[in-house]
Amino acid sequence: MKSSKRAFALLMTLIFALSSVFSFSATLAGAADFSDVADTNAYFEAITTLVEDGIINGYEDGTFKPDNTITRAEFSKLLATASAPSGTLFNATTTQFSDVADSTSSSAWAIPYIAYAVGVKAVNGYEDGTFRPTNTVTYGEAVKMIVCTLGYEPVVNKTLTPWYQGYVDIAAQIGLSKSAFAQGDTPAPRGLVAQLVFNMRECKPLVQTGLDINGNPTWGTGDSIKDEYKDGIVLGVIDYALNGASVKKSEVLIGNQTYGIGKYSVDTLKDFVGYSVEFSLDARGDNITNIRKQSGENELITVDADMIASVTDTSIAYYKNEDDEYNNKTTNISIDNMYVVYNGVPVNPAAFGEENDKFNISEYLNVEDGKITFLSNDGNAKDAEVAFVESYKTYLANARPAENNGIWTLYDKFADKTGIAAVNLDEDTTTVKRITSKGGSASSSNLGAITEYDVVSVAMPYGTTENATVIISSVKPTETVQEMNSDYSYVKTNSGEYEVSPYFRTLQDKDVDVSFGNGDSGIFYFDRQGRIAYYKENRAVTPYKLAVRYGTKSEGVGGSYILHVFEKGTSGFVEYTLNDTVRVNNTSMTAAEAIAHLEANAPVDYKEKYPDKDYENYLIQPVRIYTNSKGLVNSIDCMDKANDYAAGNVVPATVEYTAGSDAVFANGATLKYESSVKSFKNKSNASQFRIPSSVVFAVPAYDLSAQNQYKIYSAFENNGSYCVEAYDMDGKNAGAVIYYFNKANDVLSKLYTDTGVSIIESVGSQLQNGETVKTVSYYKPDGTLASNVIDDEVKPEYMNDIKAGDFVKLAITDGKITTICPVYMDGELYNYVYNNEEAQWEGVLITDGLNHAKVSYDGKAGYYQAMVGVVQSFDYEGKFVEIIPTAVADGSYSAENILPLNLSGSAKYYKCDKNGKVITAEYGDIANEALEVKPATTTRVVAIVMNEAIVAMYQIPAAE
Repeated sequence: MKSSKRAFALLMTLIFALSSVFSFSATLAGAADFSDVADTNAYFEAITTLVEDGIINGYEDGTFKPDNTITRAEFSKLLATASAPSGTLFNATTTQFSDVADSTSSSAWAIPYIAYAVGVKAVNGYEDGTFRPTNTVTYGEAVKMIVCTLGYEPVVNKTLTPWYQGYVDIAAQIGLSKSAFAQGDTPAPRGLVAQLVFNMRECKPLVQTGLDINGNPTWGTGDSIKDEYKDGIVLGVIDYALNGASVKKSEVLIGNQTYGIGKYSVDTLKDFVGYSVEFSLDARGDNITNIRKQSGENELITVDADMIASVTDTSIAYYKNEDDEYNNKTTNISIDNMYVVYNGVPVNPAAFGEENDKFNISEYLNVEDGKITFLSNDGNAKDAEVAFVESYKTYLANARPAENNGIWTLYDKFADKTGIAAVNLDEDTTTVKRITSKGGSASSSNLGAITEYDVVSVAMPYGTTENATVIISSVKPTETVQEMNSDYSYVKTNSGEYEVSPYFRTLQDKDVDVSFGNGDSGIFYFDRQGRIAYYKENRAVTPYKLAVRYGTKSEGVGGSYILHVFEKGTSGFVEYTLNDTVRVNNTSMTAAEAIAHLEANAPVDYKEKYPDKDYENYLIQPVRIYTNSKGLVNSIDCMDKANDYAAGNVVPATVEYTAGSDAVFANGATLKYESSVKSFKNKSNASQFRIPSSVVFAVPAYDLSAQNQYKIYSAFENNGSYCVEAYDMDGKNAGAVIYYFNKANDVLSKLYTDTGVSIIESVGSQLQNGETVKTVSYYKPDGTLASNVIDDEVKPEYMNDIKAGDFVKLAITDGKITTICPVYMDGELYNYVYNNEEAQWEGVLITDGLNHAKVSYDGKAGYYQAMVGVVQSFDYEGKFVEIIPTAVADGSYSAENILPLNLSGSAKYYKCDKNGKVITAEYGDIANEALEVKPATTTRVVAIVMNEAIVAMYQIPAAE
């Protein structure tokens, strides 16, 4: 046995019921027990016989209602079940009629029976292409359908009026209407219909026996044509052939001979494949004129997967019932030389074998989830000739399947544990149904409807990705366990009693934590058969955080592990301490194992990627963190490398890697941002995903400290190109987004290129939360004075020693200065060059060609630049200044070294007062200050220039 059985489960009652063609609420009482069918009733014998034979039945209230009418759909089912050979499978899913075309019809339940009636030429519908299944069947229609079923259509006189008169005449001739007469256009009551069906079983069918001397067909019935019947095993029709033979569309293969299908449809003849049949041929011996399954030769045995005890190369052992299972009493069926129809497609015997690429019959018959219907067509049930296998593989959907040119790839959420490989499904040939409520029926759906945690059953034919059957169960109620067996063989919740599925057992065997107990409340995920496939503890979903690094609080065994994470609305790291045991992606592990899992599954090994940086213990990835009542982390949802990161509880939207991109899962730098809809688009301008309203993390590739977590929503420029990656996509909405600073036009680069220069006015301190923090007052590029606290995380540390008169560029996050970029400090002008190791400052890479400080101004439009020199001349009226760069200020300059610059209309002038504090003056005072000193000797300045105009100028204090 492959699963734990129900030996100790509560007693379960097996209910066997025949499906009524008249009512979905039926009873198996005989006619003598019907309160409204006395033994004096004209139809008593017919009703009694048909009830005992299981053809018809009555109602739960103990009545038969013989005077009630029935619909055309109900009569089609009655006609099919009463006339079809024993063992006929009614499995058609479509008809030619527009009002019962497929499963979307309200009368879809009748499609298999209507299709059968069409196949035997019993019905042809109305001229408008409809069948009108809910119309009441009239006596004339009922007689006509039975007459045609018996094969008498060719000899009916169709010139008579009304239209049904010729059929009524034939019915009288063959005894069909004995004790069953009525007006042809009146509704046929149930009792009369029962009599017609009872009589039909005594009528002999009409078949063509040959041709007369004039070439006209001759007909015969009963014994007169008995010797004309042949027998054989139907092996195939078209591509549905048990032996791998190629059969023409208009032929059927019986034994080693092919025949024309005559009046029969291919779908009808498919129901005969594998069966022993009797059949007759036309006068030429070319086409089948009649076919039926041989009585007493065909026997069907259906074995559910959980009743299979074992499978060997030669036989399968199964339990007939639960008593046999309890007593370990098995029944064997030989599988030697057996044909196999696997998930609706016959397997060519040439594919059988034990090699990896062969169809190993013992392996494929060892069904975990589904059933096998064995067909013995020689009367010996121990040696079945055909096995119709219905085998499903269960997937707990990791996310919405990935689609590529009509092929959808479905991943199992626990593939790393279960070993269940991803499956590719062709949307054009896959039949998809979906169940959305407990006990609800399956309705037509599509592969794109699959979402995370759907329980998806996939029946895949052998050797092909086509013609798969997919059943999606989106049934995920929150339940409370009231009673259960310790082995999970029986579970009772507040809504019912359930079993667990084979998939649930697999998760248990692979140490996936799906455990629950009495009183536990959580989400139960049901499969297509209403079995528990997965359980998840009921908990509120926490917002995403960005795990950055880890450490320990103490050494040795029992040491507490900590995580540093970024959270929305915080500045700097938030520290979390891990509990001794932690559930990571629903698997229980120690704190050390949890850290190891996070580290091993981080998308980028920063220590390896940047060996010259201090990236020890970094494990950057989005996570959800859950804490217990003590504030310790007891559960983490994170990423998982199995199946290319598609099996974790945090799933990237794509696993496409672009060389040279710091974003592992993003589509490189080709994603364009459209601010109006907060959406990223690809090269073809197709929307990829919308950024979430609350969770966007910024990860600078060079510095993963807290000051680089910016508020970047407003910083994204319309149609700007960005390096981003999305996680946990719900349609087009991302659950979390990571933004990598590695492009020339991103927010961080702009900080060092086109952000205005600030001048430090003074440096001080203040008391904040009981601690002394450093504060800075500074003049912003527009000349206004501002003040902020310097964040403790600002790097490098010497940058905290800024002083009055320093020129810097600042980044402000949540009211704190988080980044300081020097422009002019301690008499030194900082020059930055893109990707130049000798010139760059602390690894900051600036756009190539946009050097931020120059010995001589290059006139680059749109960017601030700084220069140091002395004033050569000053034209107040013409708003014009000439500056000699410091590099040639020793007097060896020539005219070409002098830089003529305009004064911006809003230019500011700064200098230190006698106490070392920076003061500012308005535009007009610049001239006065300049005239107080002698050009080229004492008036040394730092000029901030943009678009060939000075926007700010600072007089450097004279050396003491």
